Amino acid sequence: FAAIDPQEFHNAFMEWVQSLSEIIQGQVIAIDGKTARRTKDRVTAKAALHVVSAWAKDNELVLGQIKVDDKSNEITAIPELLKMLDINGCIITIDAIGTQKDIAEDIIEGGGDYVLSLKENQKILYDDVELFFKEEILTQDKEELEKESKYYKTLDNSHGRFEKREYYICNDIDWLSPKDDWKGLSGIGL
Repeated sequence: FAAIDPQEFHNAFMEWVQSLSEIIQGQVIAIDGKTARRTKDRVTAKAALHVVSAWAKDNELVLGQIKVDDKSNEITAIPELLKMLDINGCIITIDAIGTQKDIAEDIIEGGGDYVLSLKENQKILYDDVELFFKEEILTQDKEELEKESKYYKTLDNSHGRFEKREYYICNDIDWLSPKDDWKGLSGIGL
């Protein structure tokens, strides 16, 4: 393996992944960054290896990875990873660090849709959404919300524990002031 040129392997791998685009279309692709354990070298002061990966959920397949530059972060690596992939018809999920207007626009322009986690790194949007759910949605009867397809519940009893998950969604977001800044934004959820 040491004799393999990493860039040539990467190119061949990406060519193979692109050949799978028909199989992957319509899937959920999770994009996430991880730091590889035990890759930090204290002797040479080399930082730990941090990569951003695209994971096709249904195929359980890594579609691509980008190393995050030492003086950068995931926000700069995610657009590069998106350029490498055919995301047409796919749903892209990204955690809060990737919740950026430019990244959302890249996904829409690539023919995909997005589900982005919202935290206080997008303060105005976060505050508006939080207030809306507290005052307008969570005060309503769950059965009524369910009839309107705004509420969904799952129960799971696995891995030695019982989990109840509740989902709230709203597609009527014309009131949301920063909505126009987010290309393709069509709903919010909790």
